[in-house]
Amino acid sequence: MADARVRDSPGFVPATELKPALDELPALYPTAEGFHDGTDGRRDRFTVDEWAGIDNFPFRSTELSLLAVSDRVIDLAETLLTDGDLRISSAEAWAKYTGAADYDQPLHRDYLNHTLVVPADDPRFRQLEMFVYLVDVPEELGPPSMVSRTRTTELPAKPNWYPAKTAPPPREAGSRPAEARISTMPRSALPDRRARSSPGRREPSIAAPP
Repeated sequence: MADARVRDSPGFVPATELKPALDELPALYPTAEGFHDGTDGRRDRFTVDEWAGIDNFPFRSTELSLLAVSDRVIDLAETLLTDGDLRISSAEAWAKYTGAADYDQPLHRDYLNHTLVVPADDPRFRQLEMFVYLVDVPEELGPPSMVSRTRTTELPAKPNWYPAKTAPPPREAGSRPAEARISTMPRSALPDRRARSSPGRREPSIAAPP
Protein backbone atom coordinates (compact mmCIF):
# COMPACT_ATOMS: atom_id res chain seq x y z
CA MET A 1 0.00 0.00 0.00
CA ALA A 2 1.15 3.56 -0.52
CA ASP A 3 2.58 5.44 2.43
CA ALA A 4 -0.22 7.18 4.28
CA ARG A 5 1.01 10.76 4.20
CA VAL A 6 -2.53 11.96 4.90
CA ARG A 7 -3.68 9.90 7.87
CA ASP A 8 -6.57 11.91 9.23
CA SER A 9 -7.76 15.09 7.58
CA PRO A 10 -11.07 16.38 9.03
CA GLY A 11 -12.88 18.55 6.54
CA PHE A 12 -10.78 17.46 3.57
CA VAL A 13 -14.05 16.87 1.74
CA PRO A 14 -16.19 19.88 2.75
CA ALA A 15 -19.63 19.32 4.26
CA THR A 16 -21.20 21.02 1.25
CA GLU A 17 -19.76 18.30 -1.01
CA LEU A 18 -20.87 15.50 1.34
CA LYS A 19 -24.44 16.75 1.71
CA PRO A 20 -25.79 15.46 -1.65
CA ALA A 21 -24.59 11.94 -0.76
CA LEU A 22 -25.97 12.24 2.77
CA ASP A 23 -29.35 13.32 1.41
CA GLU A 24 -29.57 10.11 -0.64
CA LEU A 25 -28.45 7.69 2.09
CA PRO A 26 -32.04 6.76 3.06
CA ALA A 27 -32.32 5.12 -0.37
CA LEU A 28 -29.58 2.71 0.69
CA TYR A 29 -29.83 2.40 4.46
CA PRO A 30 -32.25 2.84 7.37
CA THR A 31 -31.82 5.97 9.44
CA ALA A 32 -30.48 5.41 12.96
CA GLU A 33 -34.00 6.01 14.28
CA GLY A 34 -35.60 3.63 11.79
CA PHE A 35 -33.10 0.93 12.64
CA HIS A 36 -33.32 1.17 16.42
CA ASP A 37 -37.08 1.59 16.76
CA GLY A 38 -37.71 -1.23 14.27
CA THR A 39 -39.86 0.84 11.93
CA ASP A 40 -37.61 0.24 8.90
CA GLY A 41 -38.10 -3.25 7.50
CA ARG A 42 -34.58 -3.29 6.10
CA ARG A 43 -32.98 -3.41 9.55
CA ASP A 44 -32.66 -7.21 9.75
CA ARG A 45 -30.13 -7.24 6.93
CA PHE A 46 -27.61 -5.44 9.16
CA THR A 47 -27.82 -7.92 12.04
CA VAL A 48 -26.51 -10.92 10.07
CA ASP A 49 -22.84 -10.06 10.60
CA GLU A 50 -20.47 -7.10 10.59
CA TRP A 51 -20.12 -7.13 6.79
CA ALA A 52 -23.85 -7.00 6.05
CA GLY A 53 -23.87 -3.21 5.72
CA ILE A 54 -21.51 -3.16 2.73
CA ASP A 55 -22.72 -2.13 -0.73
CA ASN A 56 -20.42 -2.20 -3.76
CA PHE A 57 -19.83 0.49 -6.35
CA PRO A 58 -21.73 1.69 -8.32
CA PHE A 59 -24.21 2.47 -5.57
CA ARG A 60 -27.95 2.95 -5.83
CA SER A 61 -27.24 6.54 -4.84
CA THR A 62 -25.91 8.53 -7.78
CA GLU A 63 -24.44 11.20 -5.49
CA LEU A 64 -22.59 8.64 -3.37
CA SER A 65 -21.19 7.07 -6.53
CA LEU A 66 -20.01 10.48 -7.74
CA LEU A 67 -18.35 11.13 -4.40
CA ALA A 68 -16.15 8.06 -4.87
CA VAL A 69 -14.77 9.54 -8.11
CA SER A 70 -14.88 13.22 -7.18
CA ASP A 71 -12.08 15.53 -8.29
CA ARG A 72 -11.02 16.05 -4.68
CA VAL A 73 -10.62 12.31 -4.03
CA ILE A 74 -8.90 11.73 -7.37
CA ASP A 75 -6.49 14.62 -6.81
CA LEU A 76 -5.47 13.17 -3.45
CA ALA A 77 -4.95 9.71 -4.94
CA GLU A 78 -2.84 11.17 -7.75
CA THR A 79 -0.71 13.05 -5.23
CA LEU A 80 -0.13 10.06 -2.96
CA LEU A 81 0.52 7.63 -5.80
CA THR A 82 2.48 10.19 -7.89
CA ASP A 83 0.61 8.93 -10.93
CA GLY A 84 -2.16 10.57 -12.92
CA ASP A 85 -3.47 7.44 -14.65
CA LEU A 86 -5.45 5.57 -12.00
CA ARG A 87 -7.85 2.66 -11.74
CA ILE A 88 -10.32 1.87 -8.99
CA SER A 89 -9.98 -1.72 -7.82
CA SER A 90 -12.94 -1.43 -5.45
CA ALA A 91 -15.23 1.08 -3.79
CA GLU A 92 -17.64 0.25 -0.99
CA ALA A 93 -20.21 2.03 1.14
CA TRP A 94 -20.52 0.62 4.65
CA ALA A 95 -23.26 1.44 7.15
CA LYS A 96 -22.90 0.33 10.78
CA TYR A 97 -25.40 0.50 13.63
CA THR A 98 -24.81 0.28 17.35
CA GLY A 99 -25.69 -3.21 18.59
CA ALA A 100 -26.26 -4.68 15.12
CA ALA A 101 -22.99 -6.62 15.13
CA ASP A 102 -19.52 -6.65 16.64
CA TYR A 103 -17.52 -4.42 14.29
CA ASP A 104 -14.26 -4.58 16.20
CA GLN A 105 -11.33 -6.07 14.26
CA PRO A 106 -7.68 -6.76 15.04
CA LEU A 107 -5.21 -4.45 13.32
CA HIS A 108 -4.62 -5.85 9.85
CA ARG A 109 -3.49 -5.12 6.30
CA ASP A 110 -6.23 -4.96 3.67
CA TYR A 111 -4.50 -6.55 0.71
CA LEU A 112 -5.77 -10.14 0.67
CA ASN A 113 -9.26 -9.24 -0.51
CA HIS A 114 -9.02 -5.52 -1.34
CA THR A 115 -6.20 -5.45 -3.88
CA LEU A 116 -5.08 -7.25 -7.01
CA VAL A 117 -1.42 -7.70 -6.06
CA VAL A 118 0.55 -8.17 -2.84
CA PRO A 119 2.27 -5.10 -1.32
CA ALA A 120 5.39 -4.05 -3.22
CA ASP A 121 7.90 -1.19 -3.11
CA ASP A 122 7.86 -0.92 -6.91
CA PRO A 123 6.03 2.36 -7.76
CA ARG A 124 4.23 0.61 -10.64
CA PHE A 125 2.30 -1.55 -8.20
CA ARG A 126 1.51 0.86 -5.39
CA GLN A 127 -2.06 0.91 -4.12
CA LEU A 128 -3.97 3.29 -1.92
CA GLU A 129 -6.96 2.78 0.36
CA MET A 130 -8.99 5.75 1.59
CA PHE A 131 -11.88 6.12 4.00
CA VAL A 132 -14.34 8.97 3.41
CA TYR A 133 -16.64 9.50 6.38
CA LEU A 134 -19.95 11.19 5.61
CA VAL A 135 -20.29 12.55 9.16
CA ASP A 136 -17.88 13.15 12.03
CA VAL A 137 -16.56 10.00 13.70
CA PRO A 138 -15.27 10.82 17.20
CA GLU A 139 -12.91 8.57 19.10
CA GLU A 140 -15.69 6.92 21.08
CA LEU A 141 -17.23 5.58 17.85
CA GLY A 142 -14.05 3.69 17.00
CA PRO A 143 -12.56 5.16 13.82
CA PRO A 144 -9.82 3.07 12.14
CA SER A 145 -6.34 3.13 13.68
CA MET A 146 -3.11 3.04 11.72
CA VAL A 147 0.14 1.35 12.71
CA SER A 148 3.33 2.96 11.42
CA ARG A 149 5.25 1.05 8.75
CA THR A 150 8.30 1.38 11.01
CA ARG A 151 6.63 -1.34 13.09
CA THR A 152 5.40 -3.51 10.22
CA THR A 153 8.00 -3.39 7.42
CA GLU A 154 9.81 -6.52 8.60
CA LEU A 155 6.65 -8.56 9.08
CA PRO A 156 5.95 -11.33 6.53
CA ALA A 157 3.14 -10.89 4.00
CA LYS A 158 1.08 -13.50 5.85
CA PRO A 159 -0.61 -13.59 8.22
CA ASN A 160 -1.98 -10.16 7.42
CA TRP A 161 -3.18 -9.61 11.01
CA TYR A 162 -0.87 -7.58 13.22
CA PRO A 163 0.56 -9.87 15.96
CA ALA A 164 -1.74 -9.60 18.92
CA LYS A 165 1.04 -9.72 21.51
CA THR A 166 2.51 -6.46 20.18
CA ALA A 167 -0.68 -4.75 19.09
CA PRO A 168 -2.22 -1.92 21.12
CA PRO A 169 -5.23 -2.92 23.27
CA PRO A 170 -8.30 -3.51 21.08
CA ARG A 171 -11.04 -0.90 21.00
CA GLU A 172 -14.40 -1.57 22.49
CA ALA A 173 -16.88 -2.60 19.83
CA GLY A 174 -18.90 0.33 18.60
CA SER A 175 -20.91 1.66 15.72
CA ARG A 176 -19.92 4.10 13.05
CA PRO A 177 -21.87 6.14 10.54
CA ALA A 178 -21.80 5.36 6.85
CA GLU A 179 -18.43 5.53 5.19
CA ALA A 180 -17.09 5.10 1.68
CA ARG A 181 -13.95 3.03 1.22
CA ILE A 182 -12.03 3.45 -2.02
CA SER A 183 -9.00 1.50 -3.28
CA THR A 184 -7.06 2.91 -6.22
CA MET A 185 -3.88 2.02 -8.12
CA PRO A 186 -1.86 3.21 -11.11
CA ARG A 187 -3.04 1.80 -14.44
CA SER A 188 0.34 0.07 -14.85
CA ALA A 189 -0.55 -2.23 -11.93
CA LEU A 190 -3.29 -3.81 -14.06
CA PRO A 191 -2.98 -6.22 -17.00
CA ASP A 192 -2.89 -4.52 -20.41
CA ARG A 193 -6.21 -6.08 -21.42
CA ARG A 194 -8.03 -3.79 -19.02
CA ALA A 195 -9.67 -0.77 -20.63
CA ARG A 196 -7.81 2.51 -20.81
CA SER A 197 -9.39 5.89 -20.11
CA SER A 198 -10.26 8.10 -23.06
CA PRO A 199 -7.69 10.88 -23.68
CA GLY A 200 -8.33 13.91 -21.54
CA ARG A 201 -10.64 12.17 -19.05
CA ARG A 202 -9.72 12.55 -15.39
CA GLU A 203 -12.18 10.02 -13.98
CA PRO A 204 -10.61 6.63 -13.13
CA SER A 205 -12.14 3.65 -14.87
CA ILE A 206 -13.49 0.69 -12.94
CA ALA A 207 -11.25 -2.35 -13.36
CA ALA A 208 -12.96 -4.96 -15.49
CA PRO A 209 -13.65 -8.30 -13.80
CA PRO A 210 -11.30 -11.21 -14.67
